[in-house]
Amino acid sequence: MRFYFSLALIAVAFSVASAVTPQELADYVAAVTKNSRPAAKDALTDFAELVTESNFASLGFASLEEVKDAELGQPLPVAMVRLDELQKYKDGDDPYALVHPSHRVVYPVLVKGQVRSGIELHEKDGKWLATTFGLANSVKLYAQARQKHADQPGNTPYFLVKALALNEFYLAHLKGKELRLIRVRDQAASEHKLEGHSAAQLFVELAKKAKEHDGSNR
Repeated sequence: MRFYFSLALIAVAFSVASAVTPQELADYVAAVTKNSRPAAKDALTDFAELVTESNFASLGFASLEEVKDAELGQPLPVAMVRLDELQKYKDGDDPYALVHPSHRVVYPVLVKGQVRSGIELHEKDGKWLATTFGLANSVKLYAQARQKHADQPGNTPYFLVKALALNEFYLAHLKGKELRLIRVRDQAASEHKLEGHSAAQLFVELAKKAKEHDGSNR
């Protein structure tokens, strides 16, 4: 498997103890989008070599022949929400204090404009490496939610927010300085445009669930 160095360092050093600002989060999304692209292109080549007659369906493709037309979609950088911090969150707290850039990114894999599969990459010590191939069902949900929401005015580039311990996944974007989260699973039953929720309000709801959690991943 090939390794790749980042094109540039992200200017802000993120730490668990400090909250990111809206601008820092936007800078993170932009940097990951730019820096991960060369590795993602070559990961797509690696992915094509892994697809066979026996596994193409499980990897999301309609046929083995589709693989030759596969291309990368718009990337979705990933930020994480920690259970222990969510348990302490209360109304009026800064929602940005819960959002931790993870230096991970998910790329949809498209065939003639349709989402078929996905690739996840992780940056460590300035190097990007593809860690997961497939992710077909979840990436389709992310991409479909983004498509339903992306033409609304005032939205900045999208990214993912994951609270893994609660098995909660959101498509996120900034609207001005406000962090908005879209429940990705909601779009599966909706034919209409999705509305984002205020992260500040949504985290209050999640904090209640987090306090009842036993600490294990679900």
